[in-house]
Amino acid sequence: MFTDLRLPTMKRVWQELAERSNQEGWPAERFLASLLEQEILGREERRLERRRQESNLSPDKRLGSYDFSVVPTLSKAHVQALAEADGWVREGANLLLFGPSGVGKSHLATAIGHALVDRGYRVYFTRTSAH
Repeated sequence: MFTDLRLPTMKRVWQELAERSNQEGWPAERFLASLLEQEILGREERRLERRRQESNLSPDKRLGSYDFSVVPTLSKAHVQALAEADGWVREGANLLLFGPSGVGKSHLATAIGHALVDRGYRVYFTRTSAH
């Protein structure tokens, strides 16, 4: 039935959760709520993974690994605000990064893209030189 209803996470976890429920004497409502919660979490994980794959973002370029000392004039707080999607995405604004080679423009764009995916946005990364 889980397969027919397309509930893959529930199919995977229901037996273990049922055993725990029986051992701990959970009411049926708690068991059902826990099972549904697992399905919701599983769907969110799969959605994020799908969006990361579709995004064309390099998996190893995150904000935590960017060296802000390379460009001392770059505001870490401003980059963090961009990564938090503080309105600019909903407004349809563009993000353009300019600078000499090797200062991390692609790294920053990719890292901001990962942060946006984490917040539920769809992202697609491409280099202008690829077109």
